[in-house]
Amino acid sequence: MIAAARTALMELMTGDPQFITAMHALNLGSTGAAVTPQCLKGNRRFDQIGAEHFPCWLHDTGDQQPGPASADGDAMGLTIHSHQQEWVADIVLSLVWHQQDYDTSVDQTDAIGPALVQLLLRNPSLDDTCDNAYVVEVLTDRNYIHAVHAATFTVRVHGVIHRE
Repeated sequence: MIAAARTALMELMTGDPQFITAMHALNLGSTGAAVTPQCLKGNRRFDQIGAEHFPCWLHDTGDQQPGPASADGDAMGLTIHSHQQEWVADIVLSLVWHQQDYDTSVDQTDAIGPALVQLLLRNPSLDDTCDNAYVVEVLTDRNYIHAVHAATFTVRVHGVIHRE
């Protein structure tokens, strides 16, 4: 479930016209150009990303948690010997880009979160790969590694794993 949801999210982030328009408006290119950030699989240290990859989304699987089990069933709909279990998993996304101007970087950081939230509000099931997906957290670099900037998002994904 989580791999399919992450793949669907990456496809939306590089193919949804409204999201692409929002990313272009940020002028994240190295020369201030309108670009669509590429998606790179796997978390890595930001200082290990070559400038040729900026701007980019790094994506990886975050924490996962199953629903509880009982003999009588529970709010998660799971009973012992049942045919499915609800599952909650996180997708960790980091947008990494280069920007020399402090004011511009703050404006860019302010706009990234709402663009991602709006994408998920338009596509809450990530092309039917999950029941619901939404942003639960964003951490920014607070200009710690200026002129490289990063905004890291946790996208929570709810779904069901079925017995095969």
